[in-house]
Amino acid sequence: MGRVNFLCAVLGLSVISGAMLPVAQASEGKDLHEKHCQRCHDDGIYTRKNPLVLTYPALGERVRFCDNAAGAHMSASQLQSVIDYLNTQFYKFDKP
Repeated sequence: MGRVNFLCAVLGLSVISGAMLPVAQASEGKDLHEKHCQRCHDDGIYTRKNPLVLTYPALGERVRFCDNAAGAHMSASQLQSVIDYLNTQFYKFDKP
């Protein structure tokens, strides 16, 4: 019986850890967005009537463009965190 309880505990921790990973990534994306992106604009750019970004791939291109323009020099994983944060928070595009 002890072995079953141990396995259940390990499985439970694995599920909890996996569920928390997207939250951690979203937090990183939000923090990076506040640090780098909001130096140039506020959130209104994502909700305006005539959006510049119309697809998930275009969102990625725009974030990379802005990273370069702002001189933020974010890593690939940091850029992905920002892209995912913006998509979850504002755009809600289907990922390809």
